[in-house]
Amino acid sequence: MSTYFILSYSEYQIDYIAKKDKCNRCDLTPSSTSISTNRDMIITTAFNKINNFIPFINSLRTFNNECRILVITDRHTYRKAASIIKKAQCGVEFLIIPYKFEDKIDIWFYRWAIIGDYLLQNQKYIDNVIQIDLFDTIFQSDPFSRFTGGNIFYLCHEDANYYKLFNENVWVQYEFENTCRYTNDKNCPYTNYTELIMNLLPINAGMEAGNVKNFIKFTQIMRKYGNETSRKGAGDDQHYLTFSMALGHFKKLFKYKFLNYSNDFMLSGFRYYIGHPERTEGQKFGNWSVEGKVPAIYHQFDRSEYYVNQIRKHCHLTGKLEHHVQMK
Repeated sequence: MSTYFILSYSEYQIDYIAKKDKCNRCDLTPSSTSISTNRDMIITTAFNKINNFIPFINSLRTFNNECRILVITDRHTYRKAASIIKKAQCGVEFLIIPYKFEDKIDIWFYRWAIIGDYLLQNQKYIDNVIQIDLFDTIFQSDPFSRFTGGNIFYLCHEDANYYKLFNENVWVQYEFENTCRYTNDKNCPYTNYTELIMNLLPINAGMEAGNVKNFIKFTQIMRKYGNETSRKGAGDDQHYLTFSMALGHFKKLFKYKFLNYSNDFMLSGFRYYIGHPERTEGQKFGNWSVEGKVPAIYHQFDRSEYYVNQIRKHCHLTGKLEHHVQMK
């Protein structure tokens, strides 16, 4: 268990159902009926900023009226964003902790401790979990209609080669050595780093899905990459996740599957469309497709101004709300 304590928690209560009916949904027509229940949960975190909160929540509720949404945040961010939060009466639950983080590396690390402890303490109320980054994710259909549980844990590859991206990056090699150190991997001294990354694809740490028991196991590995007492992370959790997977640290815990671009569940898309405006032009929000598939969860949409403008239009963002679709 972590040493953190919860400042406040808005639990799943009777008025939660009523609040969902007040939600301002996006101007999209669901193509299918949602099959999720209140035992399905979306978890996200918001520290120091709560950007994209309105589009994230409203697009999800456009397609899914039953799943629970948990936002883990700090007291400072919650107070700063109070006026925005009140505009999204969509049955959102908040877990508020008293710590303020200055370094994003610490946020990336410590969220796994909080998520892991929360799921461990509440697992009897939860079946399936999807964890996704708040500030650059949007929904195009009910994600739980594409993910119905089971024993497979889902992650997403980014379409890039580690060797081409990072071969001469000393910091990334340091991350590999750090991964060995924090996981106490005795085989690492005998692992050829260059050979390991030759055909390695980055795994996106901002998006995972699994049943609650497997998700708890996942957090147990992720929360090793730092010091929970000081709440300090050791490095980039995406490199740590990618190297931990490559070194086989998750194989004994559960079965997992990597999703590529050709799937209709979830994807991280910016490497697909960045530098290729022809791949986004003409696509309509709700039917953004990648290689012929329309994903329910579109992560990293915000690198495209074309996509951002469509969300402003269809999710009715004007005035101050308009800025809450931006990443920065």
